[in-house]
Amino acid sequence: MIGMNLFPILLLYGLPSSVLSDFVTKKLKGIGRVGAALVIHLILATAFIMIIHRNEEGWEPMKFLLLLSLLSSFLFWSVDELLKIYKAKQIRMKNGDLKIH
Repeated sequence: MIGMNLFPILLLYGLPSSVLSDFVTKKLKGIGRVGAALVIHLILATAFIMIIHRNEEGWEPMKFLLLLSLLSSFLFWSVDELLKIYKAKQIRMKNGDLKIH
């Protein structure tokens, strides 16, 4: 049930966050890019919860939502990075087939 509720949020907030992260980190290389992308994803997930619950009093209701938001943001980032690695591997394999011996 939670997955059905999270899907629109991930689609409407997670996807633009990932695009923004890719845009900001496109000039970085290696572990610096990966780390910066993770930080951007986590900051935007935290900002989302803080904006949604800015008028509520108390920290208790936000703990679960913040944890869930950070976890889903981390998973979204992980899948994004794995897809980038897979895509880069596919490109390298295709380029290897094009070499003239």
